[in-house]
Amino acid sequence: MLDDVEERAWHLALAAEGADAELAGALDSAAEHARARGAPEAAFELTEQALSLTPPGRVAEVQRRSIQAAEYHYHAGELGRARELLDAVLEQVRAGRVRADALRLLGEILYHEQSFPEAVRLFGQALEHSSGDAVLASALELHLTYAANAAGDFAGSEPHARRALVLSEQVGDKPRLAEAIAVSIMTGYMLGRGLDEAGLERTLKLGDQQRQTAVEMRPSLIAGLLMLYEGRLERACQLLGGLRQRILDRGEESDLAYVSGCLGWAECWRGRLDAAAAYADEAVQTASRTGMDSMRCAVLALGSVPAAYAGDAEAARSMASEALTLAAATGYRIGSIWARWALAVLSLSLQEPAAADAALAPLTALVEREGVAEPVRVMFLADAIEALIALGQLDRAGRLTAMLEQAARRLQRGWALAQAERCRALLLAARGDLAAAAKAAGAALRRAERLELRLELARALLVAGEIERRSRRKRSASEMLGRALEIFEVAGAHLWAQRTRAELDRAAARRTGDGLTDSEKLVANLAASGLTNRQVAAQLFMSPKTVEANLARVYRKLGIRTRAELGARLAGAEREPA
Repeated sequence: MLDDVEERAWHLALAAEGADAELAGALDSAAEHARARGAPEAAFELTEQALSLTPPGRVAEVQRRSIQAAEYHYHAGELGRARELLDAVLEQVRAGRVRADALRLLGEILYHEQSFPEAVRLFGQALEHSSGDAVLASALELHLTYAANAAGDFAGSEPHARRALVLSEQVGDKPRLAEAIAVSIMTGYMLGRGLDEAGLERTLKLGDQQRQTAVEMRPSLIAGLLMLYEGRLERACQLLGGLRQRILDRGEESDLAYVSGCLGWAECWRGRLDAAAAYADEAVQTASRTGMDSMRCAVLALGSVPAAYAGDAEAARSMASEALTLAAATGYRIGSIWARWALAVLSLSLQEPAAADAALAPLTALVEREGVAEPVRVMFLADAIEALIALGQLDRAGRLTAMLEQAARRLQRGWALAQAERCRALLLAARGDLAAAAKAAGAALRRAERLELRLELARALLVAGEIERRSRRKRSASEMLGRALEIFEVAGAHLWAQRTRAELDRAAARRTGDGLTDSEKLVANLAASGLTNRQVAAQLFMSPKTVEANLARVYRKLGIRTRAELGARLAGAEREPA
């Protein structure tokens, strides 16, 4: 229902007999009133009505109202009409601040809709036409910062962040200053300078939650993301959940997708995969409804990670594949990182390290060239290391583990330290030093116990249990693996739970119908598939000598002498009726 301000303006407009500058101004005020109460559709309808009542000679007012109407349409998710209005302005205005403002909004639409490189080009043109307007220039520098970060150019984003901060301080607009400070803090964080927590709290106090601005610039979003990157997931969900609710209340559909996608990531790390999937679904549907390809890339990539952990192979692969295609088309490089990470998580849960390594190979090579500045930029690295260890590439895995550990210690990033210690345990176990491996696994486990990342705890327990089983401490192995299984099952991580159950069976050393233990059968199946003893050892976290001993027992029990006979015997067993 319309309130008094808007209702009065509508009645006056309907009664108007022609153009009326005063009435058009009243409709402007009513439109902003509608936006502030969370009715963007009413806002753009009122502004369009104001446009129709603007006297023909008042060209500047027509242009200003066209841009304002486009802004309202854009935040309501009506991107097509927003572009029509902006194209009309750009056709009429060839230079000056009005052109700069229209280019600014068109660039913002483009980096959500289809192309980061094209958006950057438009922002650059807008700066040339900004005519020394510090307010507009600061907004453009903030957009250029975000576009550079999304393209993976964190170093290139810093000069823009600095200029945005200087310009915002000159203007003296507290909400704009809050945005500039928040973006500057995020930029420094991604460059490996740690978290300016006092500055972040200041932005939350200075920020205006009713302000209409790009969602990526909002201090509450940036604060929520930084809490997520720190592993403080409850606080991240509070901030992001509060922002999501405000967006829903205000009807700002174009802003919803990214916030919901980020909430899905946070809930995934918390081990709440059902909640993560619900947020991912909301994000993808919203991005699809508004026709924003860049945003669809982002939320598909984010959503592919919880799908992978849940063991939904079809959904994870489909989402990741489309995200990779869109990342190549739009220039949204960060999306390709999440998508490749999801494929690796899925492959490791299926015990397919070669597939995990193939998914992450371009990212792993980049880390080897550039190092680790901030662990969250390489959230995939522990999975890359695990795949390399399983494939027997121990020296590479060792170098990458050291890089992750060094960055995690320098920044005191608890979740990254737990991952580095888990990787160290796997590496030591693969080299046959089970005593040192157990010590490293214990350190990883103690650290993971203090984290909010439930799936990281489960994976630390799985590795520790595997090492305990290999060390013939079956009781402690079973206890650790049992805890891991419970966490995976509660989370809904079905394939990880299946992998853990298999390890529990190995710890119990049950005998199969053909007289082989589960451990012997695993070795036999891998050996029959064509893997060398060293590759089998790496995949099962055994020493090559242990593999040889297992195979010797298998040959003796089955009465065979060669791998060819082994393959034939196992194939025959599979064909036998149950």
